[in-house]
Amino acid sequence: MSNKFLFCKKVGMTQIIHEDGEFIPVTVLEVEDNKIVRIKSLESDGYNAVLLGFSPKKAQRCNKPETGFFAKNNIEPLKHLKEVRVDEDHSFQPGDILNSDVFDEGDVVSVRGKSKGLGYTGTIKRWNFKRGLMTHGSKTHRIPGSIGAGTTPSRVYKGKKMAGRKGMDNILISNLKVIKKDSNFLFIKGAVPGKKGTIIEVVGA
Repeated sequence: MSNKFLFCKKVGMTQIIHEDGEFIPVTVLEVEDNKIVRIKSLESDGYNAVLLGFSPKKAQRCNKPETGFFAKNNIEPLKHLKEVRVDEDHSFQPGDILNSDVFDEGDVVSVRGKSKGLGYTGTIKRWNFKRGLMTHGSKTHRIPGSIGAGTTPSRVYKGKKMAGRKGMDNILISNLKVIKKDSNFLFIKGAVPGKKGTIIEVVGA
């Protein structure tokens, strides 16, 4: 568990040329001010965490529960609310603002995001199944084939690899490095899950 964290928005990928001429692929993350909305403690909630909010939101776009929550905590409406577990000895206070100063160049971080959704796919694309014969008369070009015996067990076992939704999974990638940063952006070495605009959680190692 780390007390260094930030929620960012994925912008895309580019490359940075190192001093020795090496091309380093990086993912660009846009940093918005993360405001600490609420502190959760072991005594009141059963665990230690902080609730972060970012991206301003128009008041008329809030429903009644959201309006009441923001009014109770005396903050302006925010589009995103995310919770992060923290150590018991943290020093965070409601109203604190977190930005790119949380991390330094060279820091090793873990990132978590939701991968791209690829829709409904067949077994070849989803599970790398082999295709059948492509000759004339073959009726097994891209079909999955047998999915189980008949009388025994008279059902399909749970977890059977079949066609279905692919992507839109929560992905965690560890041991990535912060190559560069400025006031509004973090440049993370390597690829980060998700499409452009995805909310990415960055946590210090």
